[in-house]
Amino acid sequence: MAPWANGVKTGHTSGAGYVLVGSGRRKGFELISAAIGAPTDEASFSDNLHLLDYGFSLYRRQRVVRAGQRLADPPIRYAGGALPLVSSRSVEVAVRHGQPLSVKVHAPGEVQGPIRAGAVLGRARVLLDGYLVARVPLRAGRSIPPAGAPKRRRSLITSMPIAPWGIGFVILIGATYLRRRRRPGGEGEERVLVSREERRAAGDRGRRRRLAG
Repeated sequence: MAPWANGVKTGHTSGAGYVLVGSGRRKGFELISAAIGAPTDEASFSDNLHLLDYGFSLYRRQRVVRAGQRLADPPIRYAGGALPLVSSRSVEVAVRHGQPLSVKVHAPGEVQGPIRAGAVLGRARVLLDGYLVARVPLRAGRSIPPAGAPKRRRSLITSMPIAPWGIGFVILIGATYLRRRRRPGGEGEERVLVSREERRAAGDRGRRRRLAG
């Protein structure tokens, strides 16, 4: 027997002949085979070895995720920049030629301190042929201190859109202009006083003309 063969069960019936359900482990993964209808017990063993050899030739070991691999970079609220989220372990999968293999990352869209280095903040799911074969926690690659009040205010100001700032500036200029026009002794008030004096003088001239006539 081959050193990598590890089972499993022999059998014999008049209808099925010599039967062997075999198994073997190579390249870090295991296959199971079944030989039915062999003419002898030795032939069932030989058939199983050929089946397992063929099966192992179809597979290869592939490292899908590496320990410490950076899989996500959510932005840090208030502080700016991004927090690297890294894989907590490696994942290797036995893949047959043509099998689809994918990694789906589930991580927060934004993070906020305080966060300690190594804290679990997400996960990666390894899918082979659409089936889940491994889950890997994602950990914070570094610590994030809590954001102080100045950073919060600065982030709030810089995150506001330009349009409201422009509207507020126009409103401020307009309010300042109106206050100046309404201020006693200002240019607007002076125009009103002059207009009143002119009307009074015109009225006096009219009364004098009537009296003279």
